[in-house]
Formats: sequence, structure tokens, C-alpha cells
Amino acid sequence: MTDREKEDIADIVIRKMLETKSKMEDDLFNINDVLFTLLNTQLTEEELLVGELARLMTLLNVYEEKEEYEKASIIKNKIDKINNKLDQIDNQKRGDI
Repeated sequence: MTDREKEDIADIVIRKMLETKSKMEDDLFNINDVLFTLLNTQLTEEELLVGELARLMTLLNVYEEKEEYEKASIIKNKIDKINNKLDQIDNQKRGDI
């Protein structure tokens, strides 16, 4: 087997691994959506925001790892908005507002 053939095989294996990883991420987000729908009526606004924050932080990490910085920037803006809402809720609980 030549070096070129070995590289071709390695490329195929890596491509398949990346496709599998992507599919697993999609499945995880689908599961998260189902759980969110099931629990939606039982959660407070703060709990919903914390859950969304966790999801967005995961997405941010994925986009940063893939060096998709434009998408990461959009997600970062959403994270900032949620953090602001959580700060408002926290201030209301403490009676600061």
C-alpha cells in the first residue's frame, strides 16, 4: 500500500468520524428540544433561561472549535441577552428594582 493510499483511507475515516460526530450533535439537540417541550409548562422563566443558556454555551463551544466565528458571535449576543434577563430576575428577587 502506498503512502497516498494510506492518506486516502485516513481521509475517509476522518470524514466519516466527523459526519458521525455531527449526527450525534444533531440528535443531542433534538433530544434537548423534546425535553424542553415536555418540561416547558413546569419550569419557571428563570429555569427556562438557564436551560437555554446552557444550550447556547454548548453551541458557542462547537462553533468556536469549528472556527465558525460569525456563528459564534451571533450565539454570544444571544448569551449576553439571556444573562441580562437573568440579572434582572435576580435583581427583582433581591428587591433592587
